[in-house]
Amino acid sequence: MRFSICLLTIFINITSQLYAQVATVKGLVRDEGTGKAIYGAEIFIRGIPSSTQSERAGNFLLNNVPFGVVEIQVRKEGYQKITLKANIQSFNNGLDITLSKNKSLDIPESSSRLNKYREKVVLVTDKPYYYPGEIIWLKAFLNCATFTFKDSLSRVAYVDLIDSKNNLFRHLTLSLDSGNLQGQIVLPEEVKPGNYMLVAYTNFMRNFGEDDFYYQVIPVLSVNQRILESNQNVLGGAIGITTNKLQYKLREKISISLTGLEEGDYSISVIDAKQVVDVPQVGFAEAWDFSVNTKEESALSDYVMEKGVQFIGQFTNEMHTGKKVKLSLYRNDYFELINVETNHQGWFEVNGLKFYDSSRYLVTAYPVNSKKVVSLPGSIKLLEQPKRAPSLNMPGYWFVVVDTDQPQRFLADYLSPADSKLLDTITVADKRLNDAQKKLPGIIGGADVILQGKDLAVYDNLPRGITGKVPGLLVSCLGGASKCRVNFNRQFSNKGFVEPLVLVDNIPRIGQPAGNVLLEINPQTVERIEFRRRLSPSYGLQAVGGIIAVYLKKSLDESSEQSMFLNLNGFSRPQNFVSPDYSNSQQDNSVADYRSTLYWNPSLSKGVNGEYSCYFFASDLPGKYRILVRGVTRKNKPVNLSSYIEVK
Repeated sequence: MRFSICLLTIFINITSQLYAQVATVKGLVRDEGTGKAIYGAEIFIRGIPSSTQSERAGNFLLNNVPFGVVEIQVRKEGYQKITLKANIQSFNNGLDITLSKNKSLDIPESSSRLNKYREKVVLVTDKPYYYPGEIIWLKAFLNCATFTFKDSLSRVAYVDLIDSKNNLFRHLTLSLDSGNLQGQIVLPEEVKPGNYMLVAYTNFMRNFGEDDFYYQVIPVLSVNQRILESNQNVLGGAIGITTNKLQYKLREKISISLTGLEEGDYSISVIDAKQVVDVPQVGFAEAWDFSVNTKEESALSDYVMEKGVQFIGQFTNEMHTGKKVKLSLYRNDYFELINVETNHQGWFEVNGLKFYDSSRYLVTAYPVNSKKVVSLPGSIKLLEQPKRAPSLNMPGYWFVVVDTDQPQRFLADYLSPADSKLLDTITVADKRLNDAQKKLPGIIGGADVILQGKDLAVYDNLPRGITGKVPGLLVSCLGGASKCRVNFNRQFSNKGFVEPLVLVDNIPRIGQPAGNVLLEINPQTVERIEFRRRLSPSYGLQAVGGIIAVYLKKSLDESSEQSMFLNLNGFSRPQNFVSPDYSNSQQDNSVADYRSTLYWNPSLSKGVNGEYSCYFFASDLPGKYRILVRGVTRKNKPVNLSSYIEVK
């Protein structure tokens, strides 16, 4: 895909049609009971960077207010926060606000305890606005009202993208993995231009109402629209951001270092300042702080703090009656086994699963307190979690948009990996495999004993199933079935008995006790188990204690009356930002490079010199690049840095 250099003129040829002039709102904030003026009340518009504070006389002036219906939020310590809907139809508007004091005596003790665990999500994106076909790269940061409780926070965050008609356009479930909450939203080329709202929250935050959710308006412009630049950016560097040069050539390598930056979690975005106008955004540092009166507010206790994928379900028997049973949830592709016990009505809850996209679990029910049983027939019904019903008034543009006669974005195809190759079309014809071909080869050198899966399926776990069936195999499950020791008699060293090597489909499971590996496997998924007590030179010293080789069925039996399956949605899978590397000789450098986002890294890492650093390559367009660094130190202090470099 190639484009002519006429792209450079797209910022000059514009028509006279303008969009979105802004207004002002001024007024007075008073105490509802006394009528006295309130000083220091925060007044802001939800989702856009328009905010102010009341003066000592209670007066305030709110600038950059879009026309149309907007939601004005007001908060002050000691007062109940409110949200007002105002229909802005003229350039100058008046608004008198009255606030009611909090009645702290009416706050239940349970709410007071929950307030200590308040948390909030704050988002950063690579750009302030987008065009159809682009990707919204985003990073979420999680804050806690009580810093010492930070390790007790949720490990799941949700991000919704809402359109102007309050429809859910996209939904992300983000996993907090090593402090990172990151994701992306692809805007299809046919997306309708206009304002969209990013809403970020955790399940636990729903106990305190949706006013504390994070809101950020994301404008999506038509491809022929652009934003008028209201001021000129000044070249120079912010304290803490250094580059190896101030000016660079096209496609030259650019190195960035963050000098003197405290240990923390940081994201960095580098954007073409000529293609992406520096419009005001919701301030990261302002959004990071909690509202001043959170400790005086009432709260629910209906929503749990999620540690992973969470769901609630009910087991019912053949008579459609809930019953107390033991459930085994087995994920075949990951060798994951979850055991849970229902209550007398059959209800159970699972919290903390970790997987991306979707996953399928085989569920088996057993009677409680039974060692050797046949699985129980029945069904599993998941409790549908209450969904958010967005009720937002989408504000208009807080900047001036103009029509042009040239497209403002060209999406290049450089994102293809450098080592990708176009293959000739081939036709694959398959044949049905017979049972012998389906089986994986067994233990090298042969097995001493082979147990078939059909003889093990009646047990609730494998250690119990193999007990007493293999000569010389000792199985000891002390303290119940949660921990088992498995070893062959006479296989010991000066440190005691040596555990056998466990293979699952011929793949060694090293680093876990043999008994724990066997406990993770659902007996109903086993095709056969092979045992070898003798030494096996082919497997090295790892098999000095013998071998237990487990072979799983190639597909789970859905036709069985006792088979129950759960299809669960997991975390949204994050993608890596890809940009061209012009130092790579294998890359096709003939592809035109008109990136608007030059670089995006949601999780900066330290280099060998102990400083946070990164590098990328300039594009084919000369001009200014804006560097944005946003994040949080280990002491929970927000950081927001910006700098500019020039490419000629």
